[in-house]
Amino acid sequence: MTTLQSTSAVRHSPLAAFDGGGTVHHIRHGETLSGIAAAHGVSVEAIMRANPQIHDPDRIYAGDTLHIPPASHGESSSGQPATHLIRPGETLSQLARSFNTDIATLVRLNGIRNPNQIYAGQLLRLPGASGHGSTGGTSPTPSGTPQPGHPTGNWMAIARGEMGQAEIAGSRNNPRIVQYHQTTTLHAKNDETPWCSSFVNWTLEKAGFKGTDSAAAISWAHWGQKVNGLSQGREGDVVVIRNRSTGQEHVGFLVRTNGHQFTLLGGNQSNRVKESTFSTGSYEVVAVRRPPAAAAASPSTPTGGGKGISEADYQRVARDLGVDVAAIKAVADVESSGSGMLPSGKPKILFEAHIFHRETGGRFDRSNPNLSSPTWNRSLYGAGGEHQWERFEAAYKLDPAAAIKATSWGRFQVMGFNHQRVGYPTPQAFMAAMKSGEGKQLDAFAAFIRTDSKLLTALRNHDWASFAYRYNGAGYAQNHYDSKMAAAYAKFAH
Repeated sequence: MTTLQSTSAVRHSPLAAFDGGGTVHHIRHGETLSGIAAAHGVSVEAIMRANPQIHDPDRIYAGDTLHIPPASHGESSSGQPATHLIRPGETLSQLARSFNTDIATLVRLNGIRNPNQIYAGQLLRLPGASGHGSTGGTSPTPSGTPQPGHPTGNWMAIARGEMGQAEIAGSRNNPRIVQYHQTTTLHAKNDETPWCSSFVNWTLEKAGFKGTDSAAAISWAHWGQKVNGLSQGREGDVVVIRNRSTGQEHVGFLVRTNGHQFTLLGGNQSNRVKESTFSTGSYEVVAVRRPPAAAAASPSTPTGGGKGISEADYQRVARDLGVDVAAIKAVADVESSGSGMLPSGKPKILFEAHIFHRETGGRFDRSNPNLSSPTWNRSLYGAGGEHQWERFEAAYKLDPAAAIKATSWGRFQVMGFNHQRVGYPTPQAFMAAMKSGEGKQLDAFAAFIRTDSKLLTALRNHDWASFAYRYNGAGYAQNHYDSKMAAAYAKFAH
């Protein structure tokens, strides 16, 4: 399933009437209908029934709005299948027992060829709600769901997944914001009560941490581990600030710092979940705190967010994608000879002059023909290593965003123009992540593969020609990319 960029504000037919309640979901770039259904506990079929403007579940558009029916409406009395998003470590036999069914039924509903091979992230169709047990209650807590006292390192991924959630004007309330409030003792029932602390509580609770249970931003000033100011802060730290003019306090997650400015990802920022930039001149930094079990963990990379990729990192991503570790290592080997960083500490890059031409509309073809070319030209590359940084930096002076987009980065050489596809709102944010180390480079690769079902299938099946075509381009045969992949895989598979 694919999220496409919306091309017209008037293309879509009206939403189905909100009879029977439900909520609203604003589609974000990279989302799929199956993922949205799983997040809301309903089936794809239920969403399609509630949104007759959707004719193809594989084609939804970023920026569109969906009506999500209540979870209880996701299954019909005739046994319309529900869904379950498979977590790492789950097996088909475990799920059959949990949902009071048998393996044969799950195999039939999902067209599973090998019941011993299911994958984390795969959406599993289940028998109707009545199959969840004689009590008629909710489904059991999946084994991979973080619980309080068993924290994970993915709180920033959870927070970013909420970006776009916003207050609804008028008398109606966004039920998602009301859910945030339920993690505090205030239990506010509307989306107008200040909710920045509720959002932080909800996010950390989802990641398995115990929050403050308070709707007051200042409650975070003594939570977790103390960090000595923004200069020592890192992505994911909890930051409490105070408006120097009004005295109003606010809390959010640190994204980045830049001199006297800093960016927070938080709730109730312009009435929505978003990234906002603040200045130390206008806002006092009251406290910077770190989740207590996260002293050595990166918020976006559960294991090994530093310069290298550990075996645990490889195994985590392999489980999430449903591929074998050798296949991922083969891509890294072919793309960057097994290392994503140069001796200088910079990531390995390759600057593409024909992409820079495309991104800049050919504005620099005459003045800088070595950097901007209407066609691909191997002779323009020159040497690798630091020389590519010299080319990149020259292009960056001409057009920073275009230069980043025209460059492939790191261990897996993901192109910069894919920054939104792999979860970064701007080219600059993508570049910063790629510079931070191979952990983020691995995550970018995983996100890239995850958003292309044909590419993922090719990697799972070791179909190296198909993989080469979709990952390296139509000219892959010129440099024997498929043969190199086959040889690299054979090396790591034994």
